[in-house]
Amino acid sequence: MRLGPTGSASCSRSKSAPQPRTPFEKLYIIARPLTDPAAFDTPFGRAAMSMFIREGSLPVFIGMQGTKRLVYPDPDFGNAILDPENTPHRSLVPAALEWRRKYGMT
Repeated sequence: MRLGPTGSASCSRSKSAPQPRTPFEKLYIIARPLTDPAAFDTPFGRAAMSMFIREGSLPVFIGMQGTKRLVYPDPDFGNAILDPENTPHRSLVPAALEWRRKYGMT
């Protein structure tokens, strides 16, 4: 996917890790800048990331220079998803349990 009039924004795809380090790496969306990492700071880049996050069924990472950073779920929601019984974010537990169900986590 290209965004913006210069064509320098980002590309994205779904991906799975053969041996996930975390449950969020089982299947996820990763967005990578085509040229400049600042592409995600543009209105077009923010709109693309927001679209994937609003859809909400898969984790979303930004990848740059051989690394990736989780942007969805955010840390609080991620904690509720990974540890719903012990999370301090009790208000997020119902949504976290639903997310777990949809994502195939038991």
